[in-house]
Amino acid sequence: MGKKFISILGTNDYQETIYNLGDFTFKTSYIQEFLTRYFCKDWDKEDKVIIFLTEDARKLNWNNELISTRRLKTKLESLKDEGYGFTILDKDIPEGKNEEEIWQIFRCIFDEIEEGDEVIFDITHGFRSLPMLALTVLNYAKVVKDIKILGIYYGAFELNKNRDSEFIVPVFDLTNFDSILEWSYAVNAFLKYGNAKHISDVANISLREKLIQRDPDAIAVRNFANSLNNFTSAILTCRGKFIEGFGAEKSIYAAYQNMKNNLMDVKDRCSKGPLQMLLPLFDKIEKRTKDFDLRDNLHIGIATVGWCIENDLIEQAYTALDEAAITYVCQRFGLDETNSIHREEIVAKALNIKALNRPRDTWKIDKEYEEKIAELVDKIDKDFADFYQSIKGIRNDLNHFGYTDNVKKISDFKREIKNLYDNFKKIISNQ
Repeated sequence: MGKKFISILGTNDYQETIYNLGDFTFKTSYIQEFLTRYFCKDWDKEDKVIIFLTEDARKLNWNNELISTRRLKTKLESLKDEGYGFTILDKDIPEGKNEEEIWQIFRCIFDEIEEGDEVIFDITHGFRSLPMLALTVLNYAKVVKDIKILGIYYGAFELNKNRDSEFIVPVFDLTNFDSILEWSYAVNAFLKYGNAKHISDVANISLREKLIQRDPDAIAVRNFANSLNNFTSAILTCRGKFIEGFGAEKSIYAAYQNMKNNLMDVKDRCSKGPLQMLLPLFDKIEKRTKDFDLRDNLHIGIATVGWCIENDLIEQAYTALDEAAITYVCQRFGLDETNSIHREEIVAKALNIKALNRPRDTWKIDKEYEEKIAELVDKIDKDFADFYQSIKGIRNDLNHFGYTDNVKKISDFKREIKNLYDNFKKIISNQ
């Protein structure tokens, strides 16, 4: 683990010019010298400057035996006299003249990256496919070796500006393009699997410097990402009861409203500036979650079941459907759907009695609620009681970790929840 500066040296006769990045300028023929001076002052021998060289680049620009001004090796080594402590490595690569050689270059670069490294990549010189290759290698290494990208830079020599008869070459920080990729991966994962943890992680990591500086736009994005993660966590933990206000830790609806408010704030703040490219991604999130813009327990439950089915959250889907069915009976027959006694001691037991056709003298209930249960048993449709019993049985199979007498196959759960969900929506629409 350490810091790595990685660059590919080309073969051109690079002209001495003044490079500029932020407030730092330096005159040199080599962008590699400029960037190491800028970034690597505090590095030690465990940190490495790695220059990849084709055979011609080694002869012409790394250690030219005839022309002393074309020796990048000498320029980098001289930095040690100025207090720079990094280790210099020069590595051979092929020219990249065919697909096989490009794969060899990919492997050469990847092999020099170690677990947990922090990497700066210079894409100024080398073959035309380098930017694509660099992003691919770095993102692959993020997964395989858990690296962090400190920066991706390009010295735009073609945009040099004349100042007092000298050329000024801007150096572009392209790191945000990698951040856009990370955001895209994270949002895509959310859209496909309904989990916002990756989005929250990307926001907190990619915006770290701006968050430290208390940048209000970065804070708005961070707050939105965290509230979106809280919303999906509320679904994962089945927080289905309708709560308004400050109940975002206890309610899917409250978490949704909090997320929605933060999203509106982000869209207002980030319509211009470097964060505006995130807005189309956030629009996708807004559309994906709009079914939760509801204000009653029954329809929040229905929306949650649909979401869980789409995102393969099977256990949560059965839990939500079970509770939504009880809410439906409470609403239909005038009981308080938020009262645990009404839900568990009256409705749930009445549904069970009706489905199993239990004689009244065998009921195991609290006598205080017997008349209300009896009244409800008479009113509930037998088909609905059977429907609820099906949900309950499968939910028990899931909740008991498969330690039941009639254990279902994995493939059965999703098929049956979809059928039960469709039937429940038909029941609701017919009332």
